[in-house]
Amino acid sequence: TLSASNSCGTDNSFSAVVNVQNCTNVEEMLSEETDILFDAGSGNIILNNGVNGFEGRITLLFMNATGQVVFNGVFDISPGAVITIPAAHLSNGIYFTEIRAENTGIVKKFMK
Repeated sequence: TLSASNSCGTDNSFSAVVNVQNCTNVEEMLSEETDILFDAGSGNIILNNGVNGFEGRITLLFMNATGQVVFNGVFDISPGAVITIPAAHLSNGIYFTEIRAENTGIVKKFMK
């Protein structure tokens, strides 16, 4: 039961069901909404930004297993957008992707 009163002193109470996801912060939500993968058929890396994903300018970094930055790009993105990045210059292996926005960021992993 939620009870509230306004500045005039009127009190109201009501019961409601509130569904809460196991999301503890914005980064966790963005991480669940944003996927990155290597498409062997096209040879490209695909960033799928979910409908609740990043919005605005992002910096996208690819780092190899030793931490060396092998790609650094800036993109304007909207929720639901897909970014395609040619990956012919990358050797096979495990990569980490860091996606940075104005006030948040996430790290994802993909294999080529």
